[in-house]
Amino acid sequence: MEKALVEAKTQALLAKVEGEVSESADFLSFLLANELYGVDIKDVEEIRVWERPTPIPRSPTFVKGVINLRGMIVPVVDLRARFDIGECEYIPTTVVIVLRMSNDEEERLMGLVVDAVSDVISKVTMNSIPLLASLLLPLTYRG
Repeated sequence: MEKALVEAKTQALLAKVEGEVSESADFLSFLLANELYGVDIKDVEEIRVWERPTPIPRSPTFVKGVINLRGMIVPVVDLRARFDIGECEYIPTTVVIVLRMSNDEEERLMGLVVDAVSDVISKVTMNSIPLLASLLLPLTYRG
């Protein structure tokens, strides 16, 4: 019964995501604390080498500062600090992914500090990867 419930919730979530993502969607995958994450490639403005941004006084600790991107001021957020997932260590592979978010009225840019950019993954490739729930269910024990 529990397995059926997890599968039903997983399928409902996938149906919701598929409704929001087109068939030809590609995702930029990146590493953060040895875990792989992704963002829609259409939202990526550019990828920049890590350089220390200009700090903002009295900002939260996860806001590292701002950078000037062709005349636009872009806030830079360190995802490790934001999600409190380990020491914020800036290594040679550390990059800032600049994302563009837009709605009907305005566009905004935001930089995300990540450990490394991994690859571009297509939705077709994602469909061939087994679901996390299907990998975990056989490993549960009752006793």
